[in-house]
Amino acid sequence: MSRHIRWGLIFLLGILIGLAGTAPQWLPWLEPLRQKEVVEETFPCPETVTSEICTALEAINRENPDEAQAMVTVLLGDPVPAPANEQTGDSMEAEIDRDRVSQFSNTLLRTGGFTSIDALHRAEGRANIYEIVADEDVQQFLRFEDEFQVTPGPADLSVFLSIDPEPRTPDEMMAGDSAVMLGVLKGHIGAQNYNIPLEIDISQYASVVIYSPQFERIFSTATLQQPIQ
Repeated sequence: MSRHIRWGLIFLLGILIGLAGTAPQWLPWLEPLRQKEVVEETFPCPETVTSEICTALEAINRENPDEAQAMVTVLLGDPVPAPANEQTGDSMEAEIDRDRVSQFSNTLLRTGGFTSIDALHRAEGRANIYEIVADEDVQQFLRFEDEFQVTPGPADLSVFLSIDPEPRTPDEMMAGDSAVMLGVLKGHIGAQNYNIPLEIDISQYASVVIYSPQFERIFSTATLQQPIQ
């Protein structure tokens, strides 16, 4: 064995001994990598979902395993239908006695289509804001029309108005603390109504947002515009 090889082996052995002696100091730095690898290998992605949804679930799982598990639970269940008594457009006028009203109008003020953020956070259909006037009684409603459907999410999925036309983060949605919650989502599919208090000036709001406060996650947005006359 040549002298160079012998000194090389001695040097390598010294490195190995040094690493072994300082293991308590450097091993903890590898623990997050090991945990990340275990999470990625053991995440229980349902066989019934598409590969795109599975990829989105795995990304969420790396950030928040509780959120990913909550999404798996709802995806394995049945979508919640909207209330049956809100399926018709005149459900917004249910409390109005048309026979006793001398002046009546139903005007579409704002409209927008829901968008897809990714394979897991998406909705379809239209969000319309109506103003209903019966004599001196004025009401405002947000209505999701018949074709509405959204990916099932946590039980706290809620409907908000935002001044941002297309928010993608909680900070964008809540800009200036101006976002208004209209209520908890009534159903994953089907037409549904949400009353808008008259003190809310809808001209100041640019989008409807479906949002999970628990996980601070936006599921979909509909940018509001004036209807084409």
